[in-house]
Order: sequence, then C-alpha cells, then structure tokens
Amino acid sequence: MTVHWKKELYVLIMSAVILGCAILVYLIVLAVPSEYTKFDLSASRLYSLSEQSRLIAEKIENPVSLYLVSTSGEEDERLLNLLEQYRQCSPMISVECVDPALEPDFIVRYTGIQLQDNSLIIAGRERSRVIRYADIYMTDYDYDTGRTAAVFDGEGQINSGLVYADTGSGAHIYILEGHEEQELSEALAGMMAKEGMTAKQLNLKVSGAVPDDCDSLVMAAPVTDITEKERELLIQYLESGGRLLLLTSVRTENMPNLDYVLADYGLVWDAGPVIEGNSNYHVPSYASYLLPELISHEITDPLIEADEMVLQPMAHGISLLEEYRSTIQIQGITSATEQAYTQEGFSGPFITGVAVSERAAGEETRIVWLGCYNMIVEDVDQIVGGANTDLVLNGLGWLNQQERSITVRPKALTEASLAVTAAQASGWGMVWIGAVPLAVLLAGATVCIRRRRRK
Repeated sequence: MTVHWKKELYVLIMSAVILGCAILVYLIVLAVPSEYTKFDLSASRLYSLSEQSRLIAEKIENPVSLYLVSTSGEEDERLLNLLEQYRQCSPMISVECVDPALEPDFIVRYTGIQLQDNSLIIAGRERSRVIRYADIYMTDYDYDTGRTAAVFDGEGQINSGLVYADTGSGAHIYILEGHEEQELSEALAGMMAKEGMTAKQLNLKVSGAVPDDCDSLVMAAPVTDITEKERELLIQYLESGGRLLLLTSVRTENMPNLDYVLADYGLVWDAGPVIEGNSNYHVPSYASYLLPELISHEITDPLIEADEMVLQPMAHGISLLEEYRSTIQIQGITSATEQAYTQEGFSGPFITGVAVSERAAGEETRIVWLGCYNMIVEDVDQIVGGANTDLVLNGLGWLNQQERSITVRPKALTEASLAVTAAQASGWGMVWIGAVPLAVLLAGATVCIRRRRRK
C-alpha cells in the first residue's frame, strides 16, 4: 500500500470515528430530558414557567386535565412546550391533545361555542374552564401612538384555569359606592375576573351591613365622607377579620369619619401631592409622577424580582400615628425618597402605599392602602407595562390570603415599551447629545492632525 493510500485510509477512518461520536452525542442529548437541554434566552422568559406558576402547579390538590384542542399537526409548539412544563411540575396534572375532527363530541361536553385551533380546556373533577385562542394570543392597539402590541397570556390564563378547576370560584369582592367613588378600570376588572374574583357593588347606606360572603371590600377614590353609620359598620367588619383595599387621591375636603376608621389602625391621610426631588424616582419632566421605591413584601416581591417599576401620578403620603395598638403590624410597600417634599413644606420620605394586618380573637384583619388612585387609570398603567394592575391584584391576593392569585403578567411577543426615570433620560441625553458628537469631533481632529504631520 502506497503512502498516498495510507493517508486516504487514515482520513476515512478518522472521519467515520468523528461522525460516530457526533451521532452518539446526538442520541445522548435526545435521551436527556428537555429541561436540561433547552434554554430560554428570550427577554420576557417566553418559553419558561415563572416561579409563581410552578408554585401554583405544585399546589394542585386534585387531578386536573389540560386539553389542547387542535387539528392534528397544527398544534402550537409554544403552547405544547408550556403545557409540558406544567405536567412536569405536578403528578396531578395531565396533558392531552384533542383533534375535534376525530372526536367531534369532545368539545360539546364543556362548551357550546365553536373553538378555534389551539384553544384550551382545563377540566377538574367538578368544574372546567374553556380558554379561547384569542384569550391566549392577544393584540392591543394604542390609539394614541398607532402601535399594535402582541402579548402571550398562556401562563396567566392556565394559572387561573388550574386554580378554578382545582378549588372552585375565587374571592367575592364588594366595591363600595355612594361617595362619588371612581370606577375600576376595564383592564383591572378583566384581570380580577381572570383570577376568578367576582365583583359586586355595595352601598352600605342601603344594605345596612356587609354581606356574609364578602371576602374583601374595595373603596376607590371617594370624594365625599362616609356617614357615622357606615363608619361603625366598617369598624365592626374590620374588627371581625375583614379585608379592605383602599385607593385614594389627593383629597379636596375633610373626611372625619373615614379618617376615624384609618386612625383606628394607626394610619393618617397626608396632604399632597408628593413631589419627588430625586430624578431617579420620577418620570422625565414630571416630578409629581412618582416611580416609587418598592419595599419587600409578599405583595411587591414578584415585581421586585421581575425588576418592574410602578407609576404613581399625583400621589399623597400616608403617615403612621405615634401610638397604636401593639397587635397592629404596619409595613410600607411603596415609598418616595428623602428628597421628596410637598407644597405644604413637609419633607420626605413619604410612604405612598401600606399593608396592615392585625390578629385578634383568632381572626386576622388586613388592609392595603395605596395613596394614588390614578395608578390604575389604563393610560398610566400602560406606561409601566401593566405593573400597576399587577400591584393591585397582588394586594387583593394578599388580602384574601390567596397566594396563588398573585398574578403572572402576559408576556410580550413584540418589543416592550421602555420606561426610564428622569435621571436615566438625562444621562442618555448627555451621552448622545454631548459625548458622542464630541468623540466624533476628536476622532476627526486626530485624523487631520496625523495627515498634516505626514505631509
């Protein structure tokens, strides 16, 4: 055998060995579970379950089936991957694909409407929920900017369906009226419904009592004071373990009866609005549009972990009385900085959101007070990508001790809006207006000087 043929044989053998090794590695990778070989590099973690979703799945107590309704071969890979991750979290969860053409009677068991491909049916022992494809992939049109934003809400919809199929309906929320209160935004009301909460209006002047099935009361930006009778009813309700979410605006008149209820739990309504002196904590050019510091609490921790900001325009402060019952636990959840101030001459820091709890006689009272109703206005909420709604929903979840109701936000399929503080806007402005042109001029001057010296 010549030297030439020996080299050719050597190359052939080595190529076969390398090809065999590559095939072996490929087979080994196929045998390894996908959670160890696939990595989610998307900015919004679009292909991964959040920790909150894993917690919800792990706490499922009864068997729940997740059905993906789709023509065979047309299944959405993103949805299939998501459903598989839920199945891996709990032995109580099963996943199955159903082709309506092959099983025409299947959908009729759960709903009478025609379902689009890649809709979901979540079925428990006693109840089920249908999630339409249009509720999973949503498109929002902003009439102010003319931009269309696509979001994927599969995780949030499945979480809501799992909790409902496992345990039934969620909390019963009563929204107080009769004091010129503001309405809850459509976005917030829709998210409450998605979380399984049922909301009804309640006028204490007419009813004369808080209903027995009330899990939480909501009072949104009252303009006039409550009556003495309502004051007594609220105190009685709270002392028996009641729950209250209060959203307020800068007041235009005194409310001694409502103040009395709040003072009973160590809280005082401050004058406002709060003006932030630290440019890292307000939006550009608007010092009264606070981007408050989020203080660690069950309500705020999901937002802190996701590095989200909330926006509180025209907020007022909430102060603590010097003396209140030792059984009361008060913790701020949002706060302006020490550089904040008010037109009345008061200086910060100011608490703009607070969570209160008190355990007495075996019952636990809980109150969440946010000193800025404007934060749930949809145009304001959109600036921070829905984080304000998340904060309110998390507050309701904490009030009702429903940890699984702490929301998971829809994930953007397109580019997300960027919210920046005044300090960040100023810093980047200096870079692009000053530093970059200066660098270009210096570079040009350096080139010119070098060319002249060469001549």
